Amino acid sequence: MSSTVRNSSKVSVPYNPADQHSYLQQLENRARFLGLSRSPTRVRVSALWASKKPAFTLLAEMSAKHIALNGLPRAVTPADIRRILGSRHVGGHVYQVSLDYRQLLPTNKAYLTIDEQENYSRVFSALQQFPLLGHTITAASTPTPNETPTRMRGIEGRELAQGRGLEITGTGPQGGVVEVGRSVCLMGFPSRTKIDTLRSFLRGYKLVAGSSDITQIRSQSRGQGPARWLIRLESQSEAQRLVRNLHMTYFEPAFHSSRFLVQARVVY
Repeated sequence: MSSTVRNSSKVSVPYNPADQHSYLQQLENRARFLGLSRSPTRVRVSALWASKKPAFTLLAEMSAKHIALNGLPRAVTPADIRRILGSRHVGGHVYQVSLDYRQLLPTNKAYLTIDEQENYSRVFSALQQFPLLGHTITAASTPTPNETPTRMRGIEGRELAQGRGLEITGTGPQGGVVEVGRSVCLMGFPSRTKIDTLRSFLRGYKLVAGSSDITQIRSQSRGQGPARWLIRLESQSEAQRLVRNLHMTYFEPAFHSSRFLVQARVVY
């Protein structure tokens, strides 16, 4: 392997149409240099060689497993995206669809995780500029998105994290929430609302057991943004019921009149 290849991971290994064996050797050397778990096999070399692509380009495609969908409507759900994937005959190659959030509000982006690296190009090609609910969606390669830390999983994990001051920010894939579909973002309450007040307000709903049933999502900006709360419920149907009953209603109108308009949305 040349010194040029060793010193930079961005330099392409030239395609050599006259020597298929040499081309495969370059791909294998490059795979080892990039630390890929799987180098090209000789069974696949004919297709790789026939593609006439530089080795680095092929390796980038082979190591990629995530696609970002941009321009999504805010009302979209993972089920909507799954239907699109199925209509384009690539649904079986995507094993996870994660909506992107910023402080529990959707950002018009979603991440797809591909099941196998060899299926990446097929999925990526099938998702170039497709319509969805009046929006034109585009696909782009993306690094591995940040995942929810293991210590935040489960009731004990969440309570331990809260005890150590590890707060959920509501930002990133699924908003950092494990219980997607069963969690609800509530906002529109007075800024000094206490957890006990919310718990009393929600006493007609089945929240998960433990002190992690209600979590305040603190603003990450300098300004005092609206208070947002993450509510974890026992089931998806209970989360849907809460949203149906509370979205666009007023918080304690007998005391506050129409000052505080509650908004509720399921976190997927």
